[in-house]
Amino acid sequence: MTSQPERPPPKTPTGGTGTQPGSACEPDPAALGLIVAVTDLSVESEQALSRAALLAVQHRAQLRFVYLAGGASSRYPNPQERLMQRCRALGRQHNILIEPADNGGSTLKSVKVAAKGASLLVMHHHLSGKLGSFVKRSVVDQLLRESDCPVLVVKGPVAAPYRNTLVALDLKAGSEQLLKWGLIAGPRTKMSVFHALDNQVMRSGRATVIDKTRPLPSVDERRATERQLAQTYLRAVVDLHVPAGQAAEIFVAYGEPARELASLQCARQSNLIVIGKRHATFMDDVLQRSPGQRVLNQSSGDVLISPLNDAALSPSTAGGPGATWI
Repeated sequence: MTSQPERPPPKTPTGGTGTQPGSACEPDPAALGLIVAVTDLSVESEQALSRAALLAVQHRAQLRFVYLAGGASSRYPNPQERLMQRCRALGRQHNILIEPADNGGSTLKSVKVAAKGASLLVMHHHLSGKLGSFVKRSVVDQLLRESDCPVLVVKGPVAAPYRNTLVALDLKAGSEQLLKWGLIAGPRTKMSVFHALDNQVMRSGRATVIDKTRPLPSVDERRATERQLAQTYLRAVVDLHVPAGQAAEIFVAYGEPARELASLQCARQSNLIVIGKRHATFMDDVLQRSPGQRVLNQSSGDVLISPLNDAALSPSTAGGPGATWI
């Protein structure tokens, strides 16, 4: 989310790898082919199952529940039978067929196998407390890093479909695909688009000044210029990749991206944040210092994290392991 707006607004592409006008973010019920929800049979994980079922109904998607051993599941003598009961109960509630994954050992590795080919992986944030330490990442951290598809981390009760989403974009190619996820609940979604700028603005400004007779602009003037450039760029991206008639407000702020994003989420009362992840260094992964991990900790609502790379051009396209966040 942090970068400098150093290029003009995009024009309608005529070739190359950019998204064509005909491939704008039109709501497509078939965009989500398979949704996989992870549960340890706890009360918190029930919220993730409910959200996954609601999304499956909205997108007419196949739904699979997969069991991860640990936590509340120790109360059940036969966790797999309990999983099948939850599949039948939620299936009757939503009038859909839910498939229980027979993942054998119920380990993190078997969860990854069950989630192979999924369009979306859903889990509850409380799984971030499992196995977490400085040297051994939690379940959430491991699945976020190694999942081949976007991951939805649920953080609270499910009352209704998403109706107010907040999408964080950087100013790099490929981030426009996140707008599709901002419309995950359909065309009536109220969407906000956010970008964070560096606090240190125009660091090379003095080196590029040629006219020595003109005074240097103040910090406030430079920030205002940068903010306007970023807003113009983001508006052009939204106009190009969001269906006509879909409202989307633009917000540009200075400061630490995760903190500013969490603050805007509270102000806009957004119940879903959409962020992207790009390739990370080894130290970024070990130290867990990415903005996306801070967003997960600071946000008051659900967070959807989607891989950003050349291959990930739609909600149904896979990403890759080893990533950092915008």
